[in-house]
Amino acid sequence: MSQTEKTIHSQTGDGEATSTGAALVMQRSVSQLLFHYLPERTVDWENGLAIVTLTQPRLSSVWPEEKADIVLDEIYLLLERWLQKGGSVDSRFPNPKTQRGSFAIGTPESIEARVLETALICQNCSRLSFVKFSRLAKPDTKMPVCPDCGKHSIRQLGQVFVHGCGELVPIRDWMPATKVAEDGSLLSTSHPLQCFKCKGEGRLTLTVRTERVKDMKVECRNCGTIVKDRLTARCKRCLEELTKDELSASSYAEVEASGSVVARIAMRMARYNANATYYPQTLSMLRLDKPEITRGDDPEVELLRRMLPTEKRPSAESGSGATIEQLGIKLKQAEMNNDPDEIERIRKLILAAIQKSDG
Repeated sequence: MSQTEKTIHSQTGDGEATSTGAALVMQRSVSQLLFHYLPERTVDWENGLAIVTLTQPRLSSVWPEEKADIVLDEIYLLLERWLQKGGSVDSRFPNPKTQRGSFAIGTPESIEARVLETALICQNCSRLSFVKFSRLAKPDTKMPVCPDCGKHSIRQLGQVFVHGCGELVPIRDWMPATKVAEDGSLLSTSHPLQCFKCKGEGRLTLTVRTERVKDMKVECRNCGTIVKDRLTARCKRCLEELTKDELSASSYAEVEASGSVVARIAMRMARYNANATYYPQTLSMLRLDKPEITRGDDPEVELLRRMLPTEKRPSAESGSGATIEQLGIKLKQAEMNNDPDEIERIRKLILAAIQKSDG
C-alpha cells in the first residue's frame, strides 16, 4: 500500500497521528480547522502531492453534557425559526433536541482525509486513466507514470461536478445521469465514460483548451471517436428526494421542455479547490444578552484607584446620586478650565439625571 492510500491527518500543534501505519501529517491551526479545513472539502495535500477530501475531525476534548446542551438548545431554536420562515433542513441532519447523542462539541485539533478518487490525466499527452493512483507507479519510485508516454506527469484531474445541495462528484469511468421510466418519470442511472467502438481497449484523452466546460472534449486516441463533446452529470441525491408527482410527465421531451426538474438536478463543473465548489453549512451564534457583573474587593485595584487624581477616580457606587456627584466634579473641572461648551453639556446631563431620579 502506498502512502497516498493510507489515512491522512491534518493536525495542529506537535501532536502525533494516532492511526495505525505511517500516516501523513500536515500542521494546521485551530482557526484553519474551524473556518477552512471543514469536512467534505477538497484541498491540496502538501506541495500538491495529491487532492484529498477532508473527512472526520478530531476534538482535543469533548464538552460535558450540561455545557453542550446550551449550544444544542440554541441550534434547535435557530433551526425552528428557519423552518417557520419557510426554510428547509436536510432530512439527514439529526434533531439537536431529540438526537443529542449524534453531536460532539469541542475544540478541533486535527482532521482526517482521504485521497480523492478521480480520473488521472497526463499533463504531457492528455491521456485519461481510471486506475488507482498507486498502480501507475514504478517499483523504484512513488511518482505515477503515464501508460502512453511513460513520463512522470500523471496527476489527478482537478475538475469535479458540484451541486447546490453540497454534493460533489469527481470525474470517473461511470458518471451519474438520468433515464426516463415507462410512466415518463426520471430515474437515476449512470453512463460509462468509454469509447463505444473500442470499449475497454480505448485510449481516452481529454482536450482542455480553456476552463470552460464546452471546450472540454473526450476523444478516443485509437479510432478518433468523440466520446463526449461535453461532460455532464446529474445529482442523484436530489433526484431521489424529489417526489414522483414532481417528476411525472408524458414524455422525456416534456420534462426537458419544462426545465424545472432538470435544472434542479443539473450539476456544474468547477475546480476542486474553487470557493464556489464547496457549500459549507455553517452556523454562527452571537450572544447579545448582557452578563451580570459582580464586584469584589481587590487590594491592587484599590491601590491603583487611590493613585489617580480625585476627579478621575471611577466611582464604586451606583445609582443616580453617584452619577450626579460625578457630574458635579466634572462640572467644577470644566468651570476651572473656562470651557463654556463643556459646562453647558454637563449641566444638561445633570438635569437629565435629576429628572430621571425624580421620575
